[in-house]
Amino acid sequence: MELQWHGQHPGGSYSQLYMELNESPDTAQSLDWATDIRWILREEAYPELYTANSDSISDLPVSMASRLVDLTNTLQSQSPSAEAETLITSKLDLLNTLAEKMVLSAANPAPKETIHLSNPQGYTDPIFIEGIIAGGEMAGLPYGSELTTVWQARTNAGYLQIGAGSSVDHPGQGVIYVQEISQEKAILNATIIITDEFDGKLEILADTPDGIILQSASGSQYFFNFDTYTLEVLN
Repeated sequence: MELQWHGQHPGGSYSQLYMELNESPDTAQSLDWATDIRWILREEAYPELYTANSDSISDLPVSMASRLVDLTNTLQSQSPSAEAETLITSKLDLLNTLAEKMVLSAANPAPKETIHLSNPQGYTDPIFIEGIIAGGEMAGLPYGSELTTVWQARTNAGYLQIGAGSSVDHPGQGVIYVQEISQEKAILNATIIITDEFDGKLEILADTPDGIILQSASGSQYFFNFDTYTLEVLN
């Protein structure tokens, strides 16, 4: 049985982000499946370059400067209720924070030349491991996929990855995930092959020039042919 999958599921989003990151040597990297991403301000990344050189509000828009003065005077010269004081203080804090950002931005205009986080000349491509990998990872697999082993190798077009395991969509059956990947790490073709027998998840045992040998949880052995993408029962 052979299936194709497409669409912008979480795996597809992961694959797209991975591909975009690796388009440039400056951002090329491996990417864990669970990755937290946060935008940082440029002054956080380059504190030695970006510093505010003024704490004055004279360079702020007239409307904002006037509003800051009015709110400050209200707190100092009047006796607002506790609720009103809390609201005014909160608004004043927000405006002061915005004012600081505006002063910082004005003092440090965007540079004409792009600042690179890494030196392209010093970049080296991550080591690609060929052969059988216990566990292993493959980008863009359907939700609920579980891998026991992954076999991968370089090809003329890029890379070939074959993962063995199971899927929640096909309980009790073994599953093979096949991905043809370009040199730019883009998935060109993705195929799922499912065993007809209900003898448990698959595991890759060995590889040959023509294909790979797999075994199910119940002991049945299979041969996957590289040329035909077919799965043959051996015993």
